Amino acid sequence: SAITAAASAAFVFLPWSGIGFADLHGYMHLLSTVSRQEGAESYSLAALAHFIVPSWAVAVAMETAVGVGVLLLALAAGRRGRDRDAFSLALVAILALTPLLEIHYFALLLVVVALYRNRLSGAWVVPLLMWGAPEKNNSSGSARVHVLIVVVALVALELSDRRPRLLARALRAQEA
Repeated sequence: SAITAAASAAFVFLPWSGIGFADLHGYMHLLSTVSRQEGAESYSLAALAHFIVPSWAVAVAMETAVGVGVLLLALAAGRRGRDRDAFSLALVAILALTPLLEIHYFALLLVVVALYRNRLSGAWVVPLLMWGAPEKNNSSGSARVHVLIVVVALVALELSDRRPRLLARALRAQEA
């Protein structure tokens, strides 16, 4: 994690230093403005919360709390040696913490499916249930709920898959 964080910082800030960190402050302002203007129209958790809570700041705080909670679950899974679960939860945390979440970002969930299902099964069809959700949300609470239900169903389906552990236990029992 530390190496990845250091490498990411180096790949961003070293080239930027070549131009004297030009527009660093402006870039942060641009990100904030785009997030505030278009984030409420995306499929993010903040946009869903903003549909219920009138304050955008509270909605972003709720999204951040959920994202941090998922990261803590990923950390706990990793400490228990459940690397696949930890990686899957980290991918879900990326989606949960993204302030401007477009519908095509959910293609990342196919990685989660691939981690748990290496053969064609019904789980590969679950992401297709998002079919028909508009590319731009246009403040539709039902479209956000529709997509959220599919994401939660997919993650629950994959994280509930315990067959490899049962197989590993059975193999260990046979060796003993």
